[in-house]
Amino acid sequence: MREHTSAEILSARTLQAARATLERHPTIGCAFLDIVLPDGYCFEFARELASRQVCIAFLSGYGRDIRDDLRATPSLTKPYHQTAVAEFLRTTCAAALGCSAR
Repeated sequence: MREHTSAEILSARTLQAARATLERHPTIGCAFLDIVLPDGYCFEFARELASRQVCIAFLSGYGRDIRDDLRATPSLTKPYHQTAVAEFLRTTCAAALGCSAR
């Protein structure tokens, strides 16, 4: 999927690394968040991203165990297919970022 987009793809394996990435790239427009990371759950970070108007989706192998205030956030259950990721980017993120869906 990477070759079909001009977006920069960033990766972080821990909450600490994710926060550092956000510090270095404060204009992130879209984020996929694994619910369970080695250093904790992503919910507080998700709230921070949402407050910055970042389009987010949760990734989980555990189903939809999502906090009440974040329950409306889209989620993909592992294993997910790249077409589901592409659809989320094409529709939800594109609309939130004011991009045209292709």
